[in-house]
Amino acid sequence: MSSICGKIGRICVALVVTFLYGEAQAATLQILQPPPGSSSFVPYDIDGDSIVGQSKSYGLLYDGSTYTQLEPPGTSTSSAAYSVSGSRIVGYYFDLKGNYQSFLYDGSSYTTLHYPLASTTSASGIDGDNIIGSYRTSPTGINHGFVYNGSTWTTLDHPLGVNGTVLADISGNKIVGQYLDASGLEHGFLYDGNSWITIDDPAGTKGNYAKGISGDIIVGTYTFQGFSSLVSRPYIYDGESFSHPTLGVNSLGFTFHGVSNNRIVGTYTTIGAGITLRSTGFIYTIPEPPTLLLAVLAAAGLVIPIFRARAIASYLDQVLR
Repeated sequence: MSSICGKIGRICVALVVTFLYGEAQAATLQILQPPPGSSSFVPYDIDGDSIVGQSKSYGLLYDGSTYTQLEPPGTSTSSAAYSVSGSRIVGYYFDLKGNYQSFLYDGSSYTTLHYPLASTTSASGIDGDNIIGSYRTSPTGINHGFVYNGSTWTTLDHPLGVNGTVLADISGNKIVGQYLDASGLEHGFLYDGNSWITIDDPAGTKGNYAKGISGDIIVGTYTFQGFSSLVSRPYIYDGESFSHPTLGVNSLGFTFHGVSNNRIVGTYTTIGAGITLRSTGFIYTIPEPPTLLLAVLAAAGLVIPIFRARAIASYLDQVLR
C-alpha cells in the first residue's frame, strides 16, 4: 500500500514539474550590433556583462553599451581579444616587426606574454590569475599547451596528443581544448587537474573541438563529412549529454565561442553585399528553470544541474512506467 501511495505521490510531483517546466521561457538570441564604422563584431568570450572579441582588425571590449578598442603599444596590423576574467583580458597582436605576440591587459596596462624559448605564444583563456594557451618551439612545430600563473610557465600536453595540444579555455581548475592523435584526428577534451576526459560528440566523425567552459557547461564544435566537403556544427555539453540548438535565423551556419553561466557568445554567417560572407555576433541565453520548479524539485528530493532538462524527462519516464 505504501509503495502505491509513494508512486502516486511521485506521479503528482512529475505532473507539477511538467507544468512548471512548460511555463519556462525558450532560449533567447540577442544580436550584438557592431561598433560604429564596422559591419561586424566577432565575440570570443564573455564574463558577466563583459564581452571581448574582434572587429575589422582590432580587439574590442564590449560592456553592454560601449565598445573599447584594445591595441597594445607597438601593434602594427591587427589585434584580437580572446578571453576575459573580471578586468583581465588576454589576446594577441602583431608587433612592428610583424611578429605574432600575446598580451595580458589588466584594465590599465598591457604585458606581453611569451613562453620561454618558444617561437610563438598564443594566450587563449584566463580565469583569475591563471592563463592558458598554446606555444610552438619552431614555426613549423606542433602546438603544446601551457598554464601560466603569473610567475611560472608549465607545459600541459594531452597524453595522446602526439600531433599537438591546444588549450582553449579555463574555468577554475577545469581546462578544455583539442588534441590531435597519431592519425591526425582532432578530439575535444576536459582536464580537471588530475584526469583527461575526452569530449567527443558522437556526430563528430571527422573531428571535435571543446572551445569554452563555465562550471560544468562546455561549448564546442563537431565536424562530419557533408555531401561535398567537411561540415562543422556547434554543441553544448552539460557533463552527461550533447545538445545541438538552433538559432532560428536564416544563415549559412553558426558557431559558439565562449560561455559564462547560461550565456553563450558566438557568430552566424550570412551572405552580404557583393556576395561576401558576413559574420554577426550574438548572445545565446539558455533559460534557467523557474524558481518554483526548483523548489518543487528540492521538496521532492530531486537534484538537477541548472541546464539539465533531460534529467526531468528521465525522471518522468521512470515514475510514469
